[in-house]
Amino acid sequence: MPANGIEPVMSTEFPESAQELIQKVNVVMIQLTGVGLSGIVLDPNTAQPLLNASAPVSSVANAQLNAALGYADTMTANPTQNLTVSIGGVPSSNLLIKNMFDKDTETDEGWEEELHEEVQEECSNYGIVMSVKVVHDQPMGLVYVKFQNETGATTCANALSGRWFDQRQLVVEYVPDSEVPP
Repeated sequence: MPANGIEPVMSTEFPESAQELIQKVNVVMIQLTGVGLSGIVLDPNTAQPLLNASAPVSSVANAQLNAALGYADTMTANPTQNLTVSIGGVPSSNLLIKNMFDKDTETDEGWEEELHEEVQEECSNYGIVMSVKVVHDQPMGLVYVKFQNETGATTCANALSGRWFDQRQLVVEYVPDSEVPP
């Protein structure tokens, strides 16, 4: 009897291209662990259950890797479909939104001010925004948002976590006052 009910499958066939091999390895890793080769950790509730062949293989890691390999037409992340992504940190009135932009590809003059205004406007739909800080000179597309209270921050975090913005999926976490830049 195979371990954990997993039956090993052996093959002497080798994919004709490295891209095909990488794609197959990525799919298997997502099926087994919920984490693809790009290392994005998904909420355990959204990872494909082990040995559940009927569940769809759906992850941001898979989509991004396939897009990088040139399979964007066949398996892409669906910007209208958000994965359930957990919100990190201890609930507070401050949010850190990651992956809002890529500082190395933003070339328009004043892009950070435009982004500041967009974030201010969107987050105001969920509560009273006290301040927005776009960290335009560091990697990871960081934007800090300070709300008047925790309720506004929580409502916003739930709305934005996992949402797509400019072909990037947002990651949201709560941060304490001490971590919000001036």
